[in-house]
Amino acid sequence: MWKKLKNLGFWSVIIGTPLAFVGFLAFAVVAGPLDNPLNNPVDLNSVAQDICVDDAAGPCLQNEAASTTNPTLIPNQVDRTTGIGWSSGAVRIINSGTSRASFGSVPEINSWDFGSSRFTADGTFATPTAALESISATATVPGFVFANDPDTGLGTAGTNQLSLIAGGIEGIRIDATNGTHTYLLAQDGVHLLPREVFSIFDDFTQQTLTEADGPWIENSGTDPEAVDAVIEATAERGVVTIVSGDASGSFAADGSQIVAHIPVQADSGGLVFETRLHIDTAVTTVSVCAGFTDITTLQEPASISGVTITTTAVNAVVFCYDTAADTDEWYAIGVDTNTDATGNAITGTAPTADIFQVLRIEVDADGETARLYIDGTLEVSLTAAATAASANLFATVTVNATTTTSRAVDIDYIYVGHTR
Repeated sequence: MWKKLKNLGFWSVIIGTPLAFVGFLAFAVVAGPLDNPLNNPVDLNSVAQDICVDDAAGPCLQNEAASTTNPTLIPNQVDRTTGIGWSSGAVRIINSGTSRASFGSVPEINSWDFGSSRFTADGTFATPTAALESISATATVPGFVFANDPDTGLGTAGTNQLSLIAGGIEGIRIDATNGTHTYLLAQDGVHLLPREVFSIFDDFTQQTLTEADGPWIENSGTDPEAVDAVIEATAERGVVTIVSGDASGSFAADGSQIVAHIPVQADSGGLVFETRLHIDTAVTTVSVCAGFTDITTLQEPASISGVTITTTAVNAVVFCYDTAADTDEWYAIGVDTNTDATGNAITGTAPTADIFQVLRIEVDADGETARLYIDGTLEVSLTAAATAASANLFATVTVNATTTTSRAVDIDYIYVGHTR
């Protein structure tokens, strides 16, 4: 008997253990999950709360509707407005509630949308790093720019057109809308073909300067030392020199001048004058003017004494340097039918002996406004009565000695241009 009971106990243990485990599982299923909603696979289809890791700065899956401003997957639960959101056909990268970029399939290719930001090649905003702007490019608003210079770069006026833009101004347009490539120069918003632009450019590479063979008239005063313009045979790149007299210091005696015989007018779409020149040896006891004047006979367009500007020309826009002034610097001067321009002033820039400077004058088509540059820097803007729009003007450079020491100016080139 004992032996039978002993055998029965053994089998009870063997059979009872798994039955007890099955009973526990049945209880667990009936009782259900108490703390973790993810223990039940059915709940994975409908989680009614945010799912976050324990780390307070860790990621979260937010129980919210994703949008272009609301992320649902966030890398740091401290900032609930930065992460990954959604819009139709695109995944959005959102920063502080603003969409900064998206990956999409419209139109039919992956695209970037940088929101209101700028995307740079190396992640910095230092000029001249290349950058893409999140804007609609036009002929004056570039989409490809250089960081910190958003109004200079490449834009487009339309399909098959490329615009080169500087300072918000379209300078060159390449247009292939008619199946051929045409380049257009722009001046004040008007596009010009080369045949539509009148220009004089003289680099003074000829062996001699002869009035009958070129655009220049050579004027000189009565003093024997005041001579007509001479090509410098040994000068690098081609140079013409004008030399003053050394008599009384009056322009009629000591003046020397080169002046174009071809007239131009501001109302022909605006005017441009540019020259590269320097005063020889010394910048003392001398006066020099360069720009536009209104007659072709010997004349100094303007002069300065102390702080007083005196205009001799009836119409002119010129740079003048006169050591009779209190401060020996270039002046910007305009005159419109004997009315001095608003803005006539000293530039703050002086010449240096034997050092070339580029002097540039731009006159608007109405003659009211002119801008005067030295070595590419805007020095002075004349804002009214710069010169008469319909007056015949002539490009010129003059020199005069204000004492008994002769002075000379070397001119590397002269450029004049306007629309036809």
